[in-house]
Amino acid sequence: MKIKRGLNGWLKIVAGFTIISISMSFGSMFFGPGYNDVQPIGPFVNYNFPDVNLNHEPYEIAYSNIRFDWPITYTAIPNHNRVLIGQLDGKIYWMDDSQGTLNKNLLVDFTNEIGDAVLPNIEVWDGGLLGLEIHPEFGEVGKNFIFIYYTTESETGDDTLNSGGNGTFGCDLANFHGNYIHLDRFEINPSNMSFVANSRKRMMRRRMLNTTHRGGAMEFGDDGFLYIATGEQGRAVSAQNLSDNLDGGVLRIDVDMNSNKSHPPIRIMPDNAGETDEFSGRFYWIPNDNPFLSASGNNFEEYYTVGNRSPHRMSKDSQTGKLYIGEVGQSTHDEINVVSKGKNYGWPVWEGEIPGPFNQCNIQMLNNMEHEVPLTSFNRDDAKSIIGGQVYRGSEFISYKGKYITADWLTQKIFSVDITDGSHVVLGTLPKRPISFGEGKDGSIYYLLQGNNVQLLRFVAPVLSSGIPQLLSETGVFTNLGNLTVTNGFVPYDMIDAFWSDGSVKKRWMAIPNDGTHDSVEEQIQYSENNNWIFPVGSVLVKHFDYPISDSNPELTAKIETRISIKNSDNNWTFLSYKWNSSQTDAVLVNMTTGEERSIGVVKTDGGTRTEIWRYPSTNECLNCHNESSQGTLGPRTRYLNIEYDYSTHINGGMVANQLVTLSHLGILDEQIIDSDTQDFLTHTSIDDLNATLEDKARSYLDLNCAYCHLPSNGLRAEFDLRLINSLEETGLLTAGIGEVVEGIGNNQKILYPGNAAKSHIFYRVNSTDSGIMMPPIAKNKIDEKGVELLQEWINQLNVEPNTGKFNDPDANINLGLLDDAVLSGTVGDGRGTMEAILYDPIADNYYTPTRFNEHGVAYQENLGRPVADDGFRWQVDWPTPKRINYITFGGTYPNQPQPNSMWRISYLHNGSWAVLEEGKGGWIDSGIYEWGGPDQYPIEADALRVQVYSDGNNDLVSIHLRGRGGVSQYVDDSAMATKATLIQYLPGDPAPDTTAP
Repeated sequence: MKIKRGLNGWLKIVAGFTIISISMSFGSMFFGPGYNDVQPIGPFVNYNFPDVNLNHEPYEIAYSNIRFDWPITYTAIPNHNRVLIGQLDGKIYWMDDSQGTLNKNLLVDFTNEIGDAVLPNIEVWDGGLLGLEIHPEFGEVGKNFIFIYYTTESETGDDTLNSGGNGTFGCDLANFHGNYIHLDRFEINPSNMSFVANSRKRMMRRRMLNTTHRGGAMEFGDDGFLYIATGEQGRAVSAQNLSDNLDGGVLRIDVDMNSNKSHPPIRIMPDNAGETDEFSGRFYWIPNDNPFLSASGNNFEEYYTVGNRSPHRMSKDSQTGKLYIGEVGQSTHDEINVVSKGKNYGWPVWEGEIPGPFNQCNIQMLNNMEHEVPLTSFNRDDAKSIIGGQVYRGSEFISYKGKYITADWLTQKIFSVDITDGSHVVLGTLPKRPISFGEGKDGSIYYLLQGNNVQLLRFVAPVLSSGIPQLLSETGVFTNLGNLTVTNGFVPYDMIDAFWSDGSVKKRWMAIPNDGTHDSVEEQIQYSENNNWIFPVGSVLVKHFDYPISDSNPELTAKIETRISIKNSDNNWTFLSYKWNSSQTDAVLVNMTTGEERSIGVVKTDGGTRTEIWRYPSTNECLNCHNESSQGTLGPRTRYLNIEYDYSTHINGGMVANQLVTLSHLGILDEQIIDSDTQDFLTHTSIDDLNATLEDKARSYLDLNCAYCHLPSNGLRAEFDLRLINSLEETGLLTAGIGEVVEGIGNNQKILYPGNAAKSHIFYRVNSTDSGIMMPPIAKNKIDEKGVELLQEWINQLNVEPNTGKFNDPDANINLGLLDDAVLSGTVGDGRGTMEAILYDPIADNYYTPTRFNEHGVAYQENLGRPVADDGFRWQVDWPTPKRINYITFGGTYPNQPQPNSMWRISYLHNGSWAVLEEGKGGWIDSGIYEWGGPDQYPIEADALRVQVYSDGNNDLVSIHLRGRGGVSQYVDDSAMATKATLIQYLPGDPAPDTTAP
């Protein structure tokens, strides 16, 4: 936590703290562990559970020797035994189409000009290399073309879209930030797969508007024409308009410009529509049988369909030639659409088969066209973001021949869709989020997954796993199901507050495999004070649910569900759910592919009965929360377990003691923790704590119930981080743009609207059970009334106090990087030191936090290659209100890690644009100190300040880091250095007469 250093006029939250006060565990009657005896237990509860890997799921690893970063296109090269793989970042590779191939070969690298959404350095949300297609007659003279569809970085330096920006959707929203959508072609030498110099031609250049829905999937039809799916770019009106844009439909063009089949475009940009910096109609003609021809040029003739919102991926059935689109809806439904000539798919008038959400826009169906209903639609209980798929035409899995295999980005569900009637079933769950599909020449379907260094997966028929106990009594977890007595070796634990689960009451246990002593890494949890705990293979976590069945007697409950999580040797988790029978004697394994529901009768106070619905989650629903970011677990965290537990209820001689101290004493945690340590831990504040502040309770509630998804490592679009370790400003709640307009809130809605809960997404979504709106988005049939009341009260009392003076006052004792509203960020995650370690504190006259070397950067000898500025090393500080700055220092690298050829740039953000303060090569970054300004320097006005270090194009960037200077670290005394670093200050003084703002 940072400490405020006296800044006047800063953004503050009235009646609440900007920094969470730390709750502590006091008042224990006993100091020490709750018990001493370690009970041995074998892995997987004495091997009652199988060590299940994911081979029973409907996929297998393909091309096992090859990995990619965010692969988005898989295209078999016609007439060749090769495949092209396009990455979202703009790199295109080719490889031999053999499962045993050892190498991928870089064909072209367009990363310097493509604006992409690759984490962590997002340049354009929903952007990147979005489409790639190869001419179907590739190999013939004059036909060796590759076509690409992509988004660019801003040509004006506007980086609004780097974090998602604001105003994703709207009726007629047209925010432009200097980015463009390009359709290009270039030529390849088919003999050696090399780029033909000077062959690249631009066919279209369109302004990229708003923040999403670019489309970009392309396919050559059996008719030889190129089909291009375009999104409406978050501008609803575009999907029913053929005259002003080329958005919101499927385009069909003739890239061969065959005069027997097509004609030159009549309506083109910029002559007849668009802006002067846009163009269309180059290097292609219009097929003569396109459905929206206009000899007078009143509309664009490229359109083949209209009314499309966000056609994420489009594919061709290799047997029938039909084109299928996976189309992402807004609030209610996603769709699978069959591309049909001249059809209108209805957006925004229709979503799925129900009226769309933009009735207030008064948008009508183009020319009163009929609505073409989807082949099938998925409601928000089934899917959240269908990204497309492929019709299976392989010969290996006959029962799936002719089925459309699709997947959902958010839930990772895999579906099989019957293309004759649209019925669909769940087949399984992918291990990572899917972003695209591809088809091999043999009809194999390939899944392309989000992430760096990922492998391609190939569709296989799902196989039922064996060996999983079908009854709870067969698991070996309990020795007595009646009173839930656990097997020796299980350790009970509890949380300060439980996750909201429709009002149920829970009990929890963990079994960490051991031989009677937890003295090896295979027998211990890797402890972290503020991050995830990492469990050893064979660990089993059990959570049991009782449900209150009497309103007049809440203590009267029924056993309803027991969930079990098992850590497998492939470091994935198996999730099982057991449904208790009506006699309460045993529980049966539910269908983990689909999940199940049951009705629960509750006796009301008047003697009547009401029915509640309980949801047993499927595997993919479990993975929504128990994801890669959470590393499989949610509850076992230091801040949630820092509380006493009465172990006498578990073991004879047990006592009331702190859970963390007990787990440490037993050796289960690989960290020594005593009672005095627990007082300093960041700790969850209970919603029922009468002595706690409203701020602490609300922030703890959001951390507990929301932060396991809403954090940077999870890769969600929402640009805020709800973890309790952050101050309110650091969460981004006060500045985050909305990713999706929510109907019912009205205008001026925000993620968090201080003083107005009714216009705040976090309140509205928690206070909803509507699919597609509610948060959490699954397994929620009842609203947490107590939690909703807490959030409403907290938000309504928040008030952003205006700055009494527009800017900060000069103060030599303040390092602006240490203000509590300063947010540090950068490109290094698991490297050396922290971003805060290089900051110098003028008050302490030393580094703010003395560490081993007070450095921050990549690991020693880590090679970043030859990145450009935006892809290299970055250290950055942002403020919610502008700061005046007239003095800046940074420390260069340690001498044993020289940087004579490294390029550096120091820039600041002002009014939405980055301005370069200074840049150069080598110099201070090579073991020196950067110093700019002083008391006589006219101040800059900055919303952010950053340092970037990158390659000169000829030398790799190795061991790059910054270091503090002039202080005393744990290993280096540098106090003799007169110039201190890192400092960001507004020093008192008078600017010289000839000094101006940079």
